[in-house]
Amino acid sequence: MKWKDKKRAGEIESSEIRFGKFKLTVHHYMGCGDIWFASFAYIFNKVELASKDLDEAKCQAVAKCQVILQEALDSLLQDIPKIDNTGYIR
Repeated sequence: MKWKDKKRAGEIESSEIRFGKFKLTVHHYMGCGDIWFASFAYIFNKVELASKDLDEAKCQAVAKCQVILQEALDSLLQDIPKIDNTGYIR
């Protein structure tokens, strides 16, 4: 997987990476200076990132996705009945 940069007026406006049907975008808006935002399709939108550097902002956006997806997976796994080594649901 590789990040794809989109430029406007000679500077990077956004960078996105796709995996499957998911798209993670790190972007900023004209007039917002060097503030970067992250959007993860269907999960979160326009979350302000702490970093002013694009590469660091990408890392922060990926880390945010990891946390959210891990929490969702953990929640899902808690709702699935446990099967012990005898094959019975506990």
